[in-house]
Amino acid sequence: MGGLAGARNIKAVHVEQLFQIGSFLLVGIFFGADLIFGFLGTIATLAVIVLYIMANIALTTFVRREHGADFNILRHVIVPLVGTLLLIPVLYVTVYPVPAYPINLTPYIFIVMLIIGFVAMLEPVSNSSSKGGKMKDDSFTKPLSDRCERRRMGLRCSLLDVVARRCGATHVWSARSV
Repeated sequence: MGGLAGARNIKAVHVEQLFQIGSFLLVGIFFGADLIFGFLGTIATLAVIVLYIMANIALTTFVRREHGADFNILRHVIVPLVGTLLLIPVLYVTVYPVPAYPINLTPYIFIVMLIIGFVAMLEPVSNSSSKGGKMKDDSFTKPLSDRCERRRMGLRCSLLDVVARRCGATHVWSARSV
C-alpha cells in the first residue's frame, strides 16, 4: 500500500488536505476568518446539489442501458426526478437574490472549479504514459461493462489522484481503492 518511504510519496489524501488548508487560508486572508464557513460552505452546497442532480440523471441512464430488465419507472425515473426537482429551489435561492460580497463570487468559483475538474478528468487519458505509471482507471477508453467491473474491483482514478500525479507523485493510491 505504499508507506512513507520517500518525500515524493504523495497520496490523494495528502493533496486533498493541502487543498483544504490552502482554501481556508486563502478565504481567511482575503475575506476574513468570519466568512470561511459561509464562503466554502456555499461552494460545497453548490457542488453537492449539482453532483446529486448529475447522479440522478446518470442513475436513470445507467440502469436503463445496463440493467434494462431491472428498470423500474418509480425507482429509476420518478424518485430521482422528485429529488432533482426538490433541489432546484435550493440551488436557486443559493444564487438569487444575489448575496452580498464575497459570497456572490461563489457560483463563479464553483463553475471554474467544475470546468477544471472536467479537464483534469479527461487529461490522463491522453497523457497517462508520460507521467510514469499506469493509470488505475481507463474508464474513458473502456466499454461501459469493463468500467463497471473495474469499479467493482475498486480501481478508480479521482481528481485528487490526477493532482497528486501532477505534483510528481511516484505512487498514488486513491482513498477509494484501498
